[in-house]
Amino acid sequence: MSHPAHNSGKNTRRSWLIAAILVLAAAAPAALAQTESPAGPVAEIRITGNETLTDAYIRQQLRNVVEGQPATVEDIRKDVDLLKLTGKFADVYATSTAEDGKTIVTFTVVEKPLVQEVRFQGAKEIKRKDLLEAIGFDEGDFLDRYKVQAGAEAIAEQYREKGYTDVTVTVDEESLRQGVVAYNVIEGPRVRVREINFEGNVSIPDNRLKGQIQTRTYFPILRPGTYAEKQIEEDIAAIRTYYRKQGHLDVQVGRRLDYSPDREDLTVTFVVDEGPRYSINEIAVAGNQIYTTDQIMAAMALRQGSVLLLDRLEADQEAVRNLYHSTGFIYANVDAEYVYADQPATVNLAIQINEGDPYRVGRIIIRGNDKTQDRVVRRTLEVLPGEPFDMVEMKETERRLKETRLFSEVDITAIGEQPEERDALIQVEEAQTSWIIAGVGVSSNSGTLGNISIENWNFDLFDWPRTWGELFRGQAFKGAGQSLRFSVEPGTEMSRFRIDFREPYLLDRPLSLGWSAYLFDRERDDWDERRAGTILSLGKRFKKIWGVETGARFEGIDIDDINDGGFFGAFGAPEELLDVEGGNFLTSLKLSLVRDTTDSVWMPSRGNRSEVSWEQAGVFGGDFDFAKLYGQHSHYRTVRTDVFDRKTIWAANLGLGYIAGDVPVFERFYGGGIGSIRGFEFRGISPRAGGFFDDEGDIAIGGDFEVLVNNELSFPLYGKNLRGVLFLDQGTVEENISISSWRAAAGFGVRLTLDFFGPVPMAFNFAWPVLEEDEDETQVFSFTLGAAFR
Repeated sequence: MSHPAHNSGKNTRRSWLIAAILVLAAAAPAALAQTESPAGPVAEIRITGNETLTDAYIRQQLRNVVEGQPATVEDIRKDVDLLKLTGKFADVYATSTAEDGKTIVTFTVVEKPLVQEVRFQGAKEIKRKDLLEAIGFDEGDFLDRYKVQAGAEAIAEQYREKGYTDVTVTVDEESLRQGVVAYNVIEGPRVRVREINFEGNVSIPDNRLKGQIQTRTYFPILRPGTYAEKQIEEDIAAIRTYYRKQGHLDVQVGRRLDYSPDREDLTVTFVVDEGPRYSINEIAVAGNQIYTTDQIMAAMALRQGSVLLLDRLEADQEAVRNLYHSTGFIYANVDAEYVYADQPATVNLAIQINEGDPYRVGRIIIRGNDKTQDRVVRRTLEVLPGEPFDMVEMKETERRLKETRLFSEVDITAIGEQPEERDALIQVEEAQTSWIIAGVGVSSNSGTLGNISIENWNFDLFDWPRTWGELFRGQAFKGAGQSLRFSVEPGTEMSRFRIDFREPYLLDRPLSLGWSAYLFDRERDDWDERRAGTILSLGKRFKKIWGVETGARFEGIDIDDINDGGFFGAFGAPEELLDVEGGNFLTSLKLSLVRDTTDSVWMPSRGNRSEVSWEQAGVFGGDFDFAKLYGQHSHYRTVRTDVFDRKTIWAANLGLGYIAGDVPVFERFYGGGIGSIRGFEFRGISPRAGGFFDDEGDIAIGGDFEVLVNNELSFPLYGKNLRGVLFLDQGTVEENISISSWRAAAGFGVRLTLDFFGPVPMAFNFAWPVLEEDEDETQVFSFTLGAAFR
């Protein structure tokens, strides 16, 4: 709705302001010229012309003219410029006059008009609040023509980022003269990338180049396929960088865009001119005195004649730095330069080393551990005061401390100015380590499970509260790095109660002490099983990668509700099952040896983990006497790392198990399900038996020999929390040491990690058996779900 009378008043005031500006513009130079040499200190500062801004605001902007102090013409001009820089004034003038012998400085301002309204005409695909955020002003702000024009470009950029490449944005000048900022938006069609091609790439295949770019083709719901020119340019740079890392130093990369007739679909073609692949003509090492050139070269992978791989060159620089850093030369630096050689497609490589001085460790200073005791950090250190400052080992200490889950961030730096000595500052940021968790989990192995648990990963058994208040405020039982967990899990097929305690550094030495007590109730296919027991374990770690552990188990097992075949009664159940019906008592002593070179406990991406164990039942008495031997080896390797530093990981696992002696059915090997051979039901792979009248029965009784072979490729799908897997599981379970049958299943799946819920895995697997036996129980889909509410 228009208001003619109101607008007329505005026009009258605007005309008056324009006239005032012209008068002041003519008068200002003369006014300043009158006071080139002020008579004395400024007695008063006056502000005039302001309508919406307060005098106080304007005075706050002044920095050079101060009441009670002299002010030159240059001082006055500087403050005029400062007021103009606020962007709130159409113009600013100042005069210096004398009244009654006193110097008066007057700042006259002409405020910019205010924005009466902001309109986005034709904008349908982007919300108003997002457009207002893009332009950076709203109704009631001062009208700045520069900001108005910049806003038009910001709006267009918002649309281009969403794939509207033909968008146009203009400003209605007629409305602007009335204080109304009206943007006219013509959105145009939204362009989706339907196809991505590569031309000219001979040495590097398409799929590897696609892994370097972020532009993706359209796929309903999952991928918008947005075309963004800025992203294409970044992709070109990424392809160029990748080629250069592979030795193609002269590579050229461009792009071709082919639109559909309606300009809604787009084919992007990256055009590559690879150029030659450069190799190393010669390598020169300079600046090394502590280590010989041969020792330096031994630490490097690149050699004369090698292809110049820039990633490998960076790794070689790091290897040489580590050579120095591990012996106390913590400030050693290694630079690498390559220049074109006379021979075609070759370079000369120069390694320049600045060794610096060696340092020893002074003090160990720990900061940020408000809850955790200093000794928890100190006991992980392999470098002690007085020893060479091994920065490589310090970085390994950072990793070990993060793996404890006590700290979310760990940073170790060398500080101080002492000659030949530096203090080690260990700065930590503590993670949340205490939880009360209520949740639900679903598994194709175990059915639906409720969960109520109390966990503390930073427990201290000996930090008893002095008052009830300390207990309720969480000021007791904390800080020693021990773990304690109480859990109650009622379920449809399985229920359990468990208490677990672990001291990872007994007496602050690399010794571990563990204790568990549990109640377990499981409805199996052919019998019901209830267990109650306790396990006490003691372990030792040595030489960083080795560990040995022994554990004693005392357990009562009750077997009932046996599937006896119905009509035949007890004669329908296998003898092995009838032998253990009712109460049983089992004791055992288990010895394990582990060698672990993996880079992470939770998600290893490189290294190996090997374990062999021997469990002897009957050592402390009981109803059974048997020996269970098991060996397992897992290998992890990073296949590739993408531009987001996400890893594609290949994992291989081999497991072999054998049981000798009088072993009950509930301690035998069974195959199938998650953690075994997917594609088969949980315990769906097993030797089977029947009763007196049924030698060919179908009741699973387990085996004494197991072979398990798993191969899995894990790769990022979206962000860091959603991953895909491809896998091939193989193996068998036999009555004795033989392989009379073999099972195999192939499939795929996804893994979802929820940061908010902690390390609660969600796994979905689809697998199809390719080798199976008639009596096997197969399962295409298997899954585990967990959601904890804290």
